[in-house]
Amino acid sequence: MPTLFHSEPLLKIKCFGEFVVSYEGKPLHWRTIKTKELFALLFLHLNTPVPRDTIINNLWSYTDFNKARVQLHTTVSYLRSSLSAYGFLKVIDYTNGCYILTLDHIQCDANDLEMILNKKEQTGKLDIEGAEALLQDYRGEFMATMAYPWIASKANLMNKLFTQLLKELAQYYELVQDVKNLEHSLLIALELNPYSDQAVQQLVKHYANIGNRAEAIKIYRSFKRTLLSELNVLPMQETTTLFQTISEQE
Repeated sequence: MPTLFHSEPLLKIKCFGEFVVSYEGKPLHWRTIKTKELFALLFLHLNTPVPRDTIINNLWSYTDFNKARVQLHTTVSYLRSSLSAYGFLKVIDYTNGCYILTLDHIQCDANDLEMILNKKEQTGKLDIEGAEALLQDYRGEFMATMAYPWIASKANLMNKLFTQLLKELAQYYELVQDVKNLEHSLLIALELNPYSDQAVQQLVKHYANIGNRAEAIKIYRSFKRTLLSELNVLPMQETTTLFQTISEQE
């Protein structure tokens, strides 16, 4: 547990886009790239034991096991030293062949996202201020700059949750007729889901509704090129029909 206690979070962790850990506004210094990767892995399993061998398989899969064990031991030492320098002592424990990271007084965009959606499900009301803060700080997909295989499953889940948040926001903006923010949320939804017919349909309909027929056509054609070049498939018939209806309008 950290030795310092404050009402405000001391450690801020940004997961969407570049993975950044900062202490009171200043990014933490990592001794090595592996030190940062190890922290990321343990953070994704915060307060949950992670078997030593699982860590080795994920971070040193192509290294001799005995050498990997030594490298893990060294990296854990570096990580403990890095965190201790900021007052976070004894936050990494090793018990029964497992490492566990325990942190208090932190603020994380991924955690905020889950809390906002959970609250929406429980109360039926969306925390607009909190949702907009996440949207404003959005810089890309979950841990986009850390292309490690062990992140893929969690990243897929978190990107789906962010897509759900965008859907909730889009419904709100449509209700209050906030055209600018509606467009922004729909554009990010398409960025997160570049192969989604549903995402492109929503954006095309939006541009058609505000009279921007040229942009609607542009979005569809760009989407079609993306599908053909990257997946060798065409848009769904529903999407094509929507485009044809809009393109034939006077």
